[in-house]
Amino acid sequence: MERKTALELLDPSHTDDVSVLYKNWGIISGSIVGSIGALWYNWANRRPTLSGLPRSLIIVASLAGAGKLLQDYRDKRLAQRDAVLRHYISLHPEDFELPPRVKYSEVFGSWIPVR
Repeated sequence: MERKTALELLDPSHTDDVSVLYKNWGIISGSIVGSIGALWYNWANRRPTLSGLPRSLIIVASLAGAGKLLQDYRDKRLAQRDAVLRHYISLHPEDFELPPRVKYSEVFGSWIPVR
């Protein structure tokens, strides 16, 4: 396993290999919450499960859109934070040197079990 510097850890090029689920978590979670909410509303009002289907679809679509907006906002904030961190690291490289490699045998002393 290769050791990475602080700037290599914050490199944005690794975002190309994220999963489909991670890319669309806002839409998926908003749709799930919306559909469960619509089903719960029908159950709480003692209505048939699929009654008010257009209203349920509007709820699901609006919460999926809200989830997408939340996801975009979060991605923008995290990208801005990473840019600030990359800039700070590039201005102060002496604070982010690679620490020396230490083996467990050097950290832990000898152990004698007491019975």
